[in-house]
Amino acid sequence: MNTPDADRSPAAERELLAALTHEIRSTLNGVVGMACLLRHTPLNDEQSRYVQSLQHCSDTLMVLANDLLDYAKIESGQFELERIAFDLHDTLSATFGLLEHQAQSKRLSWQISGLDTLPRCATGDPTRLKQVLLNLLGNALKFTDQGGVQLHCRATAKTDGWWLELAVADTGCGLTREQQERLFQPYQQAHSAVARERGGTGLGLVISQRLCQAMGGGVLVRSQPGQGSVFTACLQLAEHQPTSDQPAPAADATPPPGWRVLVVDDEVFNREYMSAWLSRQGLRVASAACGEAALERIQQEPFDLVLMDMHMPGLTGPDTAALMRTVLAPQAHPTLIVGLSGSLDDDTRRLYLQRGADHLLPKPIDWAALWNWVAQRQGRQAPATIHLTATHTATV
Repeated sequence: MNTPDADRSPAAERELLAALTHEIRSTLNGVVGMACLLRHTPLNDEQSRYVQSLQHCSDTLMVLANDLLDYAKIESGQFELERIAFDLHDTLSATFGLLEHQAQSKRLSWQISGLDTLPRCATGDPTRLKQVLLNLLGNALKFTDQGGVQLHCRATAKTDGWWLELAVADTGCGLTREQQERLFQPYQQAHSAVARERGGTGLGLVISQRLCQAMGGGVLVRSQPGQGSVFTACLQLAEHQPTSDQPAPAADATPPPGWRVLVVDDEVFNREYMSAWLSRQGLRVASAACGEAALERIQQEPFDLVLMDMHMPGLTGPDTAALMRTVLAPQAHPTLIVGLSGSLDDDTRRLYLQRGADHLLPKPIDWAALWNWVAQRQGRQAPATIHLTATHTATV
């Protein structure tokens, strides 16, 4: 017989996961941001090494946290995909370039082919596509000590879009048949002692498989011991044709010069980081530690953009956004409100947009994504978000 507590268990688990996700990513937003700011200050050689170590550790922690949180969301059915227009060439080339320095440090060749054969504009989830590709490339780098890594891109036209294949080939240690069979099992890694020697949770490939399955495909592997491996991510993308009033996504968008930005966050380290970073971009920045203070501030002077945390004591982000719209309604000066949260599930997105936010971004903040969205704001509607129920088996 089910008890009331048992009946509430799934809802309680969702709330706990959302809160945990937000707190972890919000804190990491400050850690990663402060390390980045520190790196751009005058440092001696010893201090520079310390900052590099700090960034490496924070980046590693971010990967581990994201793996655990994403897997928990997938297993609990809270996984979602976006459907937005994006530049496929820029997304793939930029993602591939992120790990080039690591390949060079290991003296590995690092090549990409087939990019020019792909459609330029597509509709799908560029963030999740980037996540899959980074995982496959990162694994290839991790297990390759000699030779190199190559990414081959191929797209096949379909009636309603494109079938995209991204094959990552390495000259690493390779895998036995038994090891391949364990690849897509949660918390399993193909090589014993991998976690101790190379790091990782064993969740990256599982998550990549589930993401590709949600996008209509999967991840395939071909490998032999001592002869390297080829991991191929297969997924479907819808075709997108830009019109004259709907420009293609901007690849190199920068902050609008002279913009006034209000940063609203109850965590002092996040306010300090975001304010310092925005100021360095030539923007005029003010900050508020709570929703009540933010409402007072926007009545004193106009702002072009408000960056607002969702989880705050007193007035929450959505409540503050709703009240801001009431205050801003009589004013002629347009103000964009962008919500920030470490947990952007369907309910969070729906609530924030219903209460007056124009857009939402996850923490840690992807500044390029923010300015690209701002650049496309004119004549654009907010990207639609669809909910997909995650599968609970991973087979190739």
